[in-house]
Amino acid sequence: MRNYVTTMSVLSLLLVGLGTPVSAKSRLKTESTSRIVITVRSESSVDTDQISLGNIATVTCDNPALAHKLLAGNIGVSPLPGMYRILMPGDVAMHLRADSLYRSGMVINTPPSIRVDRVAHVISAQQLTDAAIAAAQPIVNAIPNAKIQAVKSMGTLNVPAGKVSIVAGAPVGTPEQGTLYVPVSVDVNGQPIQTTEITLHVIRHEEVVVADSLIQPQDIITASNISLQVMDLPPGFGMPVTDLKKVIGMRSTVRVLAGMPIPASGLVIPPDINQGEIITVLFVIGDLTITAQATSEQSGHIGDTIHVYTTSTHKLLTGTIKDKHTVLVQTGQN
Repeated sequence: MRNYVTTMSVLSLLLVGLGTPVSAKSRLKTESTSRIVITVRSESSVDTDQISLGNIATVTCDNPALAHKLLAGNIGVSPLPGMYRILMPGDVAMHLRADSLYRSGMVINTPPSIRVDRVAHVISAQQLTDAAIAAAQPIVNAIPNAKIQAVKSMGTLNVPAGKVSIVAGAPVGTPEQGTLYVPVSVDVNGQPIQTTEITLHVIRHEEVVVADSLIQPQDIITASNISLQVMDLPPGFGMPVTDLKKVIGMRSTVRVLAGMPIPASGLVIPPDINQGEIITVLFVIGDLTITAQATSEQSGHIGDTIHVYTTSTHKLLTGTIKDKHTVLVQTGQN
């Protein structure tokens, strides 16, 4: 009797232990005998980073659980937004085998090539420009009669499908100088996808000093070759001059064409004494004043210290400009 019970216990344990493998084998046998037909379309589109079989094909199978697995099977990486990818007929079976989803007797109907397009949200250049202008407008409004002109920007942007927002940052630059730079970010579902910089020109409509004739560098500006005119300053133009009195007598450091505004940065006060100019040097020793002829070795304004070369003694001396023709030389120089 004891042997009978022991034998029955062992048999029970064996049956329990073998239960799972038998079930697994049965499931695989059922899946392998299921009729599976996969029909792949010649063209499909996806909106995710990976391509699943369900994105590009239909599956006919009398086993719903297996059909669900097959539809979720990975067939490869999606192209970039707005781009497409070509798959070959063998790619489908290859990826199914890699995921252990291929079954014997499976029928895969595929066209000669399979095109997969990635869905994209297209952002136009105008949308980016409008966002940049809206960010810069409060700054430009502080300048009377100023308007914004967009520089030709990049083309359209293709971004992944989702909730798209265009966010413009703080403008960089000085509107009075004529140019602003605005960073514009394109976000999808709250995540930044791409940032670009939009260049804006600030057009200023002002009454400014204009050259009536060609002005060359080093020219002294006179009342005869300038006038006041109302005009749109060229894009990128710096600070103009708006007062005729502030220009007359100044020296130009740049070439200004006739009809063009004169930039304030291109004007300097001409020196009272120029380098190479023949001047008078003045020596004051107590009540004694001695004068001599010399050549200026440097340019300078009244009050500046410059070097002079005396033609009579052939010495290089240091003096202070007293007026447009005279330099006061320090005493005690050899």
